[in-house]
Amino acid sequence: MKVIKLLLLSLITLLIGSCITTRNDIKNIDALTAKSTYRLVSSSGHGSAVAVKAPSGKVYLISNMHVCINSINRMMFAVNYENKSELVKVVHISYDTDLCLLSAPKDAVAITKSKRTIYQNDKVYAVGYMNRAGFRQARDGYIIRTGNGTLNLGANFSGCGKGKTFKISYTIATGQQAEICLLNINSYVLNMSIAPGVSGGPLVDEYGQLIGIMYGTENNITAMAIPLTNVKKYIKNR
Repeated sequence: MKVIKLLLLSLITLLIGSCITTRNDIKNIDALTAKSTYRLVSSSGHGSAVAVKAPSGKVYLISNMHVCINSINRMMFAVNYENKSELVKVVHISYDTDLCLLSAPKDAVAITKSKRTIYQNDKVYAVGYMNRAGFRQARDGYIIRTGNGTLNLGANFSGCGKGKTFKISYTIATGQQAEICLLNINSYVLNMSIAPGVSGGPLVDEYGQLIGIMYGTENNITAMAIPLTNVKKYIKNR
């Protein structure tokens, strides 16, 4: 009986220890996500992307529609953590979800998708490339709430009116009327700000597993991400 108790105690200690060591800090999160996260570059802009595996088993890069939309001939360069680049093709754009799929580089390693339930106040990490020069950033924060977020696509967004994108008019300081294009998205709202270029990068939990895709920031106070449930729906038939 004593032997059995000792074995059970050892097993419990091992399991607890395993849970503790799999939680990570920013440095470890950056290392865990490095091989799955890419910088996307074209002559018209830049952003981030992450490698994901579709139900078909095929690996794609996933990013934001507003990152991919103006790429020339639907082609972009995907640059990895070793600064090696490969030309990839935009294969699908969603005007409803601000998501896009691209072909993946040959050596792409798909990120692990989280199976955990995400709650308010959970600690999370946003990962992406914050500028065209290629500085990768991992920033930590917490989920403030879930619900609708609004993405401002600007006044000259070429795809406005497609899908769920829509225009609104407003009065500027001179008294003239102006228009901008918006898209309402189901979102995680986070107590962090992200730099331009991080859009399209992964939002991960403390275990480095994917829980969403970053897409914007609001007043440099909060950031927003598309939940993994929406990402899964988007890639379901791919």
